[in-house]
Amino acid sequence: PAWQDYAQDAVDASTAIHPEKNSPDVSLVSVRATDGAIKAMLSGKNYNRDQYDLVWRGTRQVGSAFKPFTLVAAFEQGFPQGKVYSSKSPLCNLEGWRSESGCVSNAEGAGDGGYLDLWGATQNSVNVVFAQLALEVGPEHIVDVANRMGITVGLDAVPSITLGVEEVPTMDMAAAFATLANDGKRCNAWAVRRVEFANAPKDAPKDERVLYQHELQCEQVIEPEIAHLVTAMLQRVVCCGTGTAANLPGRPVAGKTGTAQDYTNVYFAGYTPQVSTAVWVGFANGQVPMDSFYGGSVFGGTVAAPIWHDFMVRAMQGFPVQGFEAPPPPESGPVPDVVGLQVEEAERILAKANLTPIRGEVDSFKPAGTVLTQSPGGGARLRLGSAVTLGVSNGKGEPVVIPGVTGLTQAAAVHRLEVVELIAAIDAFRAAGEASGLLRRRREERLRERVRRLVVSSMQSGDSGVAGVFRTPMRSFAHFNSLVAAVKPNLAFFEAFGSPGMAALERLRGSIPDEVPVVADAKRGDIGSTAARQATALFDVLAADAITVNPY
Repeated sequence: PAWQDYAQDAVDASTAIHPEKNSPDVSLVSVRATDGAIKAMLSGKNYNRDQYDLVWRGTRQVGSAFKPFTLVAAFEQGFPQGKVYSSKSPLCNLEGWRSESGCVSNAEGAGDGGYLDLWGATQNSVNVVFAQLALEVGPEHIVDVANRMGITVGLDAVPSITLGVEEVPTMDMAAAFATLANDGKRCNAWAVRRVEFANAPKDAPKDERVLYQHELQCEQVIEPEIAHLVTAMLQRVVCCGTGTAANLPGRPVAGKTGTAQDYTNVYFAGYTPQVSTAVWVGFANGQVPMDSFYGGSVFGGTVAAPIWHDFMVRAMQGFPVQGFEAPPPPESGPVPDVVGLQVEEAERILAKANLTPIRGEVDSFKPAGTVLTQSPGGGARLRLGSAVTLGVSNGKGEPVVIPGVTGLTQAAAVHRLEVVELIAAIDAFRAAGEASGLLRRRREERLRERVRRLVVSSMQSGDSGVAGVFRTPMRSFAHFNSLVAAVKPNLAFFEAFGSPGMAALERLRGSIPDEVPVVADAKRGDIGSTAARQATALFDVLAADAITVNPY
């Protein structure tokens, strides 16, 4: 009787529940999780007046409070808790999804929160994630889990079942959530422990005195580890998500909010390790939107959860604070390297590794469908179910303008080319030298020395053409031409420059003034020294230009 009073007091204290008959009504059922005993059953805000059965035969949509059954079904099939899905809303043209609009949306409307794992999607009740999950799990498996956990009414195996479109009794929801609280063991709900004959002597044998004795009916219907995992996720709903109004300070609580389409029904079902309670709010006479009555949006977390809280604060008095069992830790695994593969094969490999591939299109001349990049890269370790983003070629690359890299260091030049997806081919000789200017100067010096040696050698061997020219100072254009004519046949090294070198010599002929500065010291009469110096002066003019034309 005390718990029944707690339920009535919580409803009466709610500002969302008005006493008049033509306003939203409420049902509340609370059961002991360890044996299924019904501790409170409130069927309407004023049962004596209205006589509504809103807890047993009166079925209503429960909205997202049905999502825990989908989680159990997914984990039974081996889905990792880190599995991610797109949260973009609305999500349309989802293969297999059936709705009037062809789309599924989150309660908040349009938006995109990126990819969410099942923890985040449960905490914030993200419909589009659970729609995708339900399609992969299979609605028939969700129905099977719900029936095993304590839902006794018939359910249609449609994908939208995960969003709570099927109508179920409040009694069944309290019993089914008690299965999670009881480590996956379902105990059938019951209200009567024993019936005795009123006039039977107390010392009479039991079979003559007791008409009915309840026998406990409990069965392990889901694995304890799965119950613990789902419970941990539902704790996040209460501590940090849509069900914070149900939080009981100092006591662990798990639960799930629910809001039906068009705000026709709102829900909160939750539990401690000892007690499971479900609360429904809606119009008793049918699926009537409540937003017009309340003047705005209404949710399970704002209407049903506060009633649940006020009831449970008093109901849990005298119970020791007890924690839930810890969930199994998330598993992790290596990321396969799929760069270079076709995207279909890459996705199969990643799925086999229990990771979630996410495609991203990239402009590229590579064959369409080729995986060009992946993040994280091969060899990294991720929590199973996590996303691996693939950059996939669309086969429509745009022409690339080759950037200028002259004057950059090798590292900077390579980076600039890689930014536009070009591969640098490095010339080892050129890249070896920040000292290219020094090499050039040394080459010029070697060539000059070779001129000197050729001229002096020719003079010493009696070459009259060369010796005659160098015996007198170079004073005119005619002398210059004679010098070039005498020296050219002996400068075999100019052949290394090919036609550019010869063209340079011819250009220089037309650019020399009539008077060329004299380098020789005629007074000393040192023919060898004079010839060498004049040869050097000539080479400074001729060879420098030739080297500029073809420096290597």
